[in-house]
Amino acid sequence: MSLLAGDTLKTSTSAGPSYNTGLVGAILGCNSYVVDVSVPSTSTPPLDYDRSFQFHAEKSTSIREELCNLAEMQFRVYAWSILVGEWVFVGGGVKQGTWYPNGPLTSQECRFSPKPEAYTEFVNHFDPPLAGTNRYRILSSVMLPDGFFSEVRVSVQRERTIIPD
Repeated sequence: MSLLAGDTLKTSTSAGPSYNTGLVGAILGCNSYVVDVSVPSTSTPPLDYDRSFQFHAEKSTSIREELCNLAEMQFRVYAWSILVGEWVFVGGGVKQGTWYPNGPLTSQECRFSPKPEAYTEFVNHFDPPLAGTNRYRILSSVMLPDGFFSEVRVSVQRERTIIPD
């Protein structure tokens, strides 16, 4: 997918858990939903949005409470390096599921946050290049404790600029 001029949000959702190819995939592949993102130098936002953009991954289907605390999400960001001619790890890693019960302003849901010993923090704000096109590769998956995978959604988005009154 590409973040083009005027775009504020682009998403890509896996077709169910089909990105998981089972044991063969674990041996030969990465068992992740892979999304390539291109951002050309002409990628300019609308007037009330920041120029920079962020990557996000989330589950796109609900996860039951009894599975949530054992569920894990992989979220890894890579950038194409012209200098070395390959994908270079930028940051990310494993996120752990935590169940949040109903609250006064929220509904119950499973949310994912970085697992301290398995996550490389990174500044998730990128700018379009001055010339040419930057390429990124996002790998994401949601694995449930029963060995099944869940559908996942990857997005690239710009934040709205807050203009003081």
